[in-house]
Amino acid sequence: MYIHSKALQIRQQVLGENHPDTAASYNNLGYSYEKLGNYEKGLEYMTKALKIRQQVLGEEHLDTVVSYFNVGSCYERINEHEKAKSYLEKAREILGRIIDDYNKNRDTSVYGEF
Repeated sequence: MYIHSKALQIRQQVLGENHPDTAASYNNLGYSYEKLGNYEKGLEYMTKALKIRQQVLGEEHLDTVVSYFNVGSCYERINEHEKAKSYLEKAREILGRIIDDYNKNRDTSVYGEF
C-alpha cells in the first residue's frame, strides 16, 4: 500500500493531477484498498482514476474501460448491483466499439481491400 501511495504522490508532483500515469496510480491504490476490504476507499480512488481517464484519454480508450470495470466490480462486491451493472455495461459497450473499430481498421489496413 505504501508503494502505491508514494507513487501517487510522486506522479502528482511531477506529472500533475490530470495525467494518465497519475490515474494509473489512483487505480492501483484503489484496487489495493478493495483487495483489503476497504471498498469505500477503493471506490474513491478508482472513481478518481476513471474521471481523469475520461478527461485525458476519452471514453474510447482501453484504460477507461478498465476503470469502468474496476468501479463496477467494486460495487458488485458491496452488493450495489444496479450501480455495478451500470458501470459493467458501460465497460462492455465501449470495449465492443473498440474491438469493432480495431477489426475494421485491421481488415483494410493490413490486408487491403479485395
